[in-house]
Amino acid sequence: MTAAVHAQRLVAVADLGEGLSRLRLADASALAAMRASLKQHGQLSPVRAFERDGAVEIFDGFKRLRAARALGLRDLHAVVAAVDAVEATVQMRELHAGRGLTALEEAWIVRALHRDHHVTQGAIAALLRCHKTGWWANPPEGAGYAATAKRRRRAAAGGWPMKKVRFVGLDVHKESIAIAVAESDASAPQLVGEIPSDTAHVIKALRKLARGAGGGTIRCCYEAGPTGFGLCRSLRAEGFDCSVIAPSLVPKQAGDRVKTDSRDAVKLARFLRSGDLTAIHVPDASTEAMRDLERGREDAKNAERVVRHQLSKFLLRQGRRHAGTSWTDKHMAWIRALPFEHEAHHRVLVDHVHAVEEASARVARLDKDIAELVESWSLKPLVRALQGLRGVRLLTAVVIAAELGDMARFAKPAQLMGYLGLVPSEHSSGETTKRGGITRTGNTHVRRILIESAWAYRFRPALGPSLRKRNQPLSQSVRAIAWKAQLRLHSRYARLLARGKNKQQTVTAIARELVGFVWAIAQQRDLLAA
Repeated sequence: MTAAVHAQRLVAVADLGEGLSRLRLADASALAAMRASLKQHGQLSPVRAFERDGAVEIFDGFKRLRAARALGLRDLHAVVAAVDAVEATVQMRELHAGRGLTALEEAWIVRALHRDHHVTQGAIAALLRCHKTGWWANPPEGAGYAATAKRRRRAAAGGWPMKKVRFVGLDVHKESIAIAVAESDASAPQLVGEIPSDTAHVIKALRKLARGAGGGTIRCCYEAGPTGFGLCRSLRAEGFDCSVIAPSLVPKQAGDRVKTDSRDAVKLARFLRSGDLTAIHVPDASTEAMRDLERGREDAKNAERVVRHQLSKFLLRQGRRHAGTSWTDKHMAWIRALPFEHEAHHRVLVDHVHAVEEASARVARLDKDIAELVESWSLKPLVRALQGLRGVRLLTAVVIAAELGDMARFAKPAQLMGYLGLVPSEHSSGETTKRGGITRTGNTHVRRILIESAWAYRFRPALGPSLRKRNQPLSQSVRAIAWKAQLRLHSRYARLLARGKNKQQTVTAIARELVGFVWAIAQQRDLLAA
């Protein structure tokens, strides 16, 4: 398949996506060799990519991209083909077919074309130029492969050589890691053993398993948990194909009441081989650091709310009520001046006031830290662009960007809405359709902050001084999306209220649609004005 391509250009490493890498096996030794070559000679050939929803996705050059990230390179030369995702997948298969593409990788490609892009079996057979019965190990003459003597000899000898793949499940804990391995065949997964919870020990164990596979490929996974993403990043830097799994989506057998570390590792290995695990997005280190900062600020705000609640209830028990707005400077001055008959009550008041002041000071410090560090963050343009939306200021924009990271992995806004748990639940059977409240799955931090922001759309569309100032540095396309959001969401709010929906249901629906506008802004190539 031949496609027109754009001129070769430099593309930032951070802007290159590798969603199609899930269809290829990772080889640690090959990645190490690529890293050494890139360090010594620089980039010798461009990566091949295509554009999808404003993002650049590569379909050839995954080792070069990962090596560039490991070396801290900023840009790579890329040739961007004018093809869609289906054509890019087919081109990837053609480019790698002569390099020993394994039957497992072929199967992944066929499954991706069928499941992700809804291509029929007949159409897949036409695209791949092979019969739909499933053979692709021995291509005939003129089937799209160069009929070299070497390939003909390989075909006559029984097909392309198979690389052995081992699927490794890691049950990671603070002090220990249980390891289990499942072979490519249908044999039962086996427990390898237990090692200390240390990255060096894990790398050593995986290399030993790779040698036992005759230099084959290792694919490993572990469940998301308090140990974080550090292990995954380290293993990927060493060339291992590692993924972090959503624990709540791991299949569970009904009636299984026995849970041990070894059983968990075996289960992960088995389901990794069968493709029944759901991997989560692993953010880069800087985004994870910013996420920890904004979550620390949320913890500080919750702590402030607790001590304020304790103080207000103490005053209520003593019959002291304030008529004005709570927690303003005037309110705090009124509290400090309150007299009490008993010295013990006065001491309690002083202690509560001190706790409230310390908690408020902690929140203010973290607000200042966020405002300072976002200036040097790679997602700063996205943070500024999101502030063009009504109800979204600095803190809200930072939470959205830090929690979601690269939103290009969501092909359409409905996927992001479902990820955030803002879509209705459903329990339908036969001709009966029954829908309930929102699913409340996924990221609770973003869901909460978006519902808070959605309350701003109960007011008529307008550009106040603060919002107008936040819109000034933004590109025209982002401004248009933000204004369209005001017009649509306010109108939607009014219509839902007129239909008898209560305010909380209405605001939740507005938050769901607000997600669509957040997604649309994130897909824009130019977020800021030139």
